[in-house]
Amino acid sequence: MDQQTVYHYSPQTGELVGAGAAQKNPRRPGYYLLPANATPLAPPDPPPGHAAIFQDGAWSTVVDHRGETAYDADGLARFVDWLGPLPDGWSFDKPLPPLAEAKAALWDAVKQRRTEAAALVSFNGHSYQTDLDSRTNLDGARDLLASGAVSEISWTTADNVEVTHDAASLEGLWLAGAVHIAACFARAKALRVEIDAAPDHAALDAIDIEAGWPEPPEVE
Repeated sequence: MDQQTVYHYSPQTGELVGAGAAQKNPRRPGYYLLPANATPLAPPDPPPGHAAIFQDGAWSTVVDHRGETAYDADGLARFVDWLGPLPDGWSFDKPLPPLAEAKAALWDAVKQRRTEAAALVSFNGHSYQTDLDSRTNLDGARDLLASGAVSEISWTTADNVEVTHDAASLEGLWLAGAVHIAACFARAKALRVEIDAAPDHAALDAIDIEAGWPEPPEVE
């Protein structure tokens, strides 16, 4: 045999780090010098997600989760930088927050969705903003028209078009917005009832906060 293949392993973990050729022993023909942390025994081919390690004079395979995030027994995220299984009580599943905390987070999401759903109303072929500032400005415009100081008022739509309104058309716009906003708040209230009644995380996850919102009405 002209050369002897040896397999190098980490002195810390025993993990296979590579293969090489051993040098011949000049004092003993037919024998080879074995480097430190090496063995002539061929390692196994580890399956996916595993690594070959050399311990106690033999090769074996162990799971390799290095580079992954796991959660310890206290629910804290930990970076896995070792070979082998997770300690007892650890998991790769992110722990669920307390049910009350999860309900509060979902309710915050509902309120955000309510704001988005109520943000626009369609009227006479245009979209109008119905956020709080826009509603306040609309109230002022209604009062101005009702006072008789002006007979018409120009209003900028959400699509950046100047539209002229008299008292009747502006009142129609105001009413359309009020009805739409009320419907959005009603949907949010119904979702709140579902959230409060959810007995566990599974029931909470089943609540679809994207469904059931009213479409902005088209008022002519």
